[in-house]
Amino acid sequence: MKTKFLLWVLVIGIFIISTPRNSLASMRKIELPELTLRSEVIVSGNVTNIESRLADGIFTYVTISVEQIIKGSILSSHILLRLPGGEVGEITLTASDVPKFTVGESIIVFLKADGAYYNLWGLYQGKYTVQENTVLENNQPLDVFIQEIKANMSSKTILNEEVLQ
Repeated sequence: MKTKFLLWVLVIGIFIISTPRNSLASMRKIELPELTLRSEVIVSGNVTNIESRLADGIFTYVTISVEQIIKGSILSSHILLRLPGGEVGEITLTASDVPKFTVGESIIVFLKADGAYYNLWGLYQGKYTVQENTVLENNQPLDVFIQEIKANMSSKTILNEEVLQ
């Protein structure tokens, strides 16, 4: 059984190595106005737990203690993100474009509901790290970044039809 698994890993690895870089998937950049408008929920908070589980694939579950609801509504002071990939026992699944989380990390996340869980809108683009009241991804003061999000929420911006599909 273990030999068969290792053989599959080798075959997949050779396929990935031999695939030209320009044929690999890439995600288009999502600007803050679109990220804001498309997200159902936007919160700031702290990561309190990270756990990977095997259930219809490998997923990582990130628990966030919510400090501020910037957009939308939630039913609890904690939310649970479900992200593809993770490590369960000796099996590791890495998903591209999925950000890493650290327990204790202060973050702002752009979310869409998925049953009992939330998913990041735009994967890595839907997570912003906050350190000493500064958003690291754009080196913006936290209060200015939140004001920008709120301005995007109240704007009359209409996304073009190509983007909506």
